[in-house]
Amino acid sequence: MQENLDALVVEDHAASLAACDRLLGLPDLPESYREQTRANRAFAVARLDESAAPALV
Repeated sequence: MQENLDALVVEDHAASLAACDRLLGLPDLPESYREQTRANRAFAVARLDESAAPALV
């Protein structure tokens, strides 16, 4: 969980996404953490999509 938070703080969205996927793969992850991890994952995906979009000139 800390790895995910660290990646979000330094805006390493690819690392955050990878950490979220690892966490969500844990069968014993408590539901409250699972919900927050899904939200963090969605945030990372949105930021990655934004950075992949071509800049408007």
